[in-house]
Amino acid sequence: SVPENQNAFAMGIFGAFARLIGGLLGPVIFGVILDSSCSLWDERCDKRGFCWTYNNNTLSILVFAAVVAFKIGKLLFYLMAWYFYPISKEVDDTNDKLKKKDGKDSSAMFSKPNYFVVRETTM
Repeated sequence: SVPENQNAFAMGIFGAFARLIGGLLGPVIFGVILDSSCSLWDERCDKRGFCWTYNNNTLSILVFAAVVAFKIGKLLFYLMAWYFYPISKEVDDTNDKLKKKDGKDSSAMFSKPNYFVVRETTM
């Protein structure tokens, strides 16, 4: 948690960090996948160069497995954030007002955390 007057700065730092991690790890991981599916390397002077041909079956399986692994990881982090995110008193009060106003609980399915909170504005 950061002070209210530093929210923009914190979001900028977080965005830069996320881009740095995503910009570095993605190419490295897919480079390893490409290298591991190579079937014919260019070798000169006992040094491995670039890949001449790839095993398409291995490449497709590895890329699919990597994408599925990333999706599962994203789902796990989303579920952890949803579970551990604390519900603020303001959200609970707003939900109680909506329930009393409508006479029904329209937000029961999304009660933790409630993403569909209607905030009252004053002009």
